[in-house]
Parts: sequence; structure tokens; C-alpha cells
Amino acid sequence: MARKDVEAADARRRVVRKGQHDDVLGVLMLISGAALFFGPWVAGQMADAARDANINELVVGLIVVFVAGSRLSSGGGIRNDLVILLAGGWMIAAPFLLGLGNTRVAGPRPFDIFVGVVLTVLAVVGLGLLRASRRPAPRARHA
Repeated sequence: MARKDVEAADARRRVVRKGQHDDVLGVLMLISGAALFFGPWVAGQMADAARDANINELVVGLIVVFVAGSRLSSGGGIRNDLVILLAGGWMIAAPFLLGLGNTRVAGPRPFDIFVGVVLTVLAVVGLGLLRASRRPAPRARHA
């Protein structure tokens, strides 16, 4: 009987820890998306002609904000993390792809690459936590 109580307490602790980690990841994703969305205005780049990179930051930032908000309201899921992973990968690749595609981008942009790396790392951590939470709890061995 005591072993079942210990297992139940361990399961409750895992759920609470996973919920706290999901909230922290969601808030960090939300901050990253907001930084992408508001970055062109803060840097004063929106006064210039609309450039592909600015539009890219706005669109990806908006997507990340909505997905992170969904993650915070309904909990993390594989779809949310995959969308964030794709957005992060795109933000890493976009300065190079848009810069080589005869657009008005002035080369690789460190801010976009940095936020892309942050989003990618957060998504990988979220996917790892999701995988770990779905794994069955290890059984106690008796001597």
C-alpha cells in the first residue's frame, strides 16, 4: 500500500514539474515572438520601405506569439513545438535565403539568427519534455 502512495506522489510531482516547465517554455517563446514582431518598430526599420526581412519578422513573430499563447492556455503539445521548431529553423535560414534571392535584405541578420536559435532550442526542449512525460515511470527494484 505504501508503494502505491509513493508512486502516486511521484506521478503528481512529475505532472507539476512538467506543467511548470511548459509554462516557462511558453513564456520564453512568447517573449521571442514579441521581440520578432515588435523588433522592426523598435529598431526604426519600419520607416524604411517595407523589406522582405521586416515582413518575415512580422509574420513569423505573429505566428510564434499565437502558438506560444495557445501553448500557455491549453498546455504544450507536439504540434505547437513543431510549429515553433519550423519557425526557428526558418529564422535561422531566412537571412541567407532572402539575401541570396535578389531581395533588399542587406545580408545575414544576427538578431534573426539569434531568435531562430532560441526558438529552435526551446522547441527541442519542449519536445524532449513531452517525450519524457509520455514515457512510463521506472519501476522500483526490490533487493
